[in-house]
Amino acid sequence: MTAVALRPLWARLGRADPRYLVSFLITLILVVGEARYGILGGYDRLLAALGVCTATEVILSWLIRGHVANVQSAYITGISLALLIKPRADLLWPFALGGFLAIASKYVLQYRGRHLWNPSNFAISLLVLAAPASVAILSHQWGNDLATNAVIWSFGLLIAARVGMLHVTLTYVTCFVALALVRSLITGGPLVAEPPPWPWRRPPSGWRAIFTCPRSARSIQRRPSSPSRSSDPSRT
Repeated sequence: MTAVALRPLWARLGRADPRYLVSFLITLILVVGEARYGILGGYDRLLAALGVCTATEVILSWLIRGHVANVQSAYITGISLALLIKPRADLLWPFALGGFLAIASKYVLQYRGRHLWNPSNFAISLLVLAAPASVAILSHQWGNDLATNAVIWSFGLLIAARVGMLHVTLTYVTCFVALALVRSLITGGPLVAEPPPWPWRRPPSGWRAIFTCPRSARSIQRRPSSPSRSSDPSRT
């Protein structure tokens, strides 16, 4: 009965552009993470990154290409910057400048019509290089609250499966755990470096960090399902 009820939802997900599904996932991560753990440091940072990214995309696409491009890519870049940049308190300029650098790099640094680097990673690298005293990358984890992470992982795995890239996610997780075991054997340290996942206020360590670290969740669930990385053109 449950399978029958889920068929319409599954069919709608199959027809949806994967970029919208990925955007929904990352937005969910940010909303839940900020509500439970304050990972953003304020929603004004998210608004600054999103606003500059989308505005830059609209302006540059109009000036250079003669039409307004779909801002979905800029949206993903903006929320990625909001998630990964950790400046000093009360600083908004890294999100604004990072958003401009990220989107502008897509139009300036190209080879055969394609941008050379991931826009958000490029912008973050420049910010850290130019202003190391003011800007850092994500350096904390969310904790081990199982319910919160279960929601994030459920949507992430559903989306990865829908775009036909679940095998990439599962391969990454399997290899991560296997290599963690090898490292444990080499160093002599324990594979599980701390007690069971509670309370959530204690940050995770060891292999369990792969499931509760924001950067790991982003890399594992967003990257495999990004349209540019999908091997099936019909899904992109």
